[in-house]
Amino acid sequence: EFSGARVRDKNGAGIRLEHGSLTLENCYFHHNEMGLLSANDPEIRATIRNSEFSNNQQDYPATGKLSHNIYLGTIAEFHMENSISRAARYGHAVKSRARKTTLVNNRVFDEGAIAASYLVDLPNGGRVLIENNYFYRNGGARNNAVVSYGAEGMTYAENALTIKFNSIVNDGGVMFLLKNHSDIPAVLGQN
Repeated sequence: EFSGARVRDKNGAGIRLEHGSLTLENCYFHHNEMGLLSANDPEIRATIRNSEFSNNQQDYPATGKLSHNIYLGTIAEFHMENSISRAARYGHAVKSRARKTTLVNNRVFDEGAIAASYLVDLPNGGRVLIENNYFYRNGGARNNAVVSYGAEGMTYAENALTIKFNSIVNDGGVMFLLKNHSDIPAVLGQN
């Protein structure tokens, strides 16, 4: 269990991954400023299995700084399965700048009156598979998409986006499964 991480610059993380590889299994990250935060190292690989990230946030209206449950920088690979990311207020539930991102069999959802910015933010593209997840957006969502892809420019030579077999629930307002900012054609199926 990782809880209570706070630092002066407002990005106190339960774990800050600087180098190498990390596998998290059966872990619970809650009430930190950030849950998991990584450096920008193209050799890093991160795997999350059977774990939960909840309420990793700070007072955004007071500080103007966003917190995220999970934030992976420009790393080689991020894999998340059979896990939960919930109640990420204002920031993102899952944010990955990884060259390859795989999200399989997870539950990613808003909780409470304040929503996450995006449930899944993939600002630099990459090779992405989002399969068999449950997503829930509440009525207070600030962005109208569950998944954002390529919003800050495409970084990698190889890019692909597949979103299939997911269940998505919207609790009010206009919502889209995907906001694709790139010219990469997304493969969507049986959502």
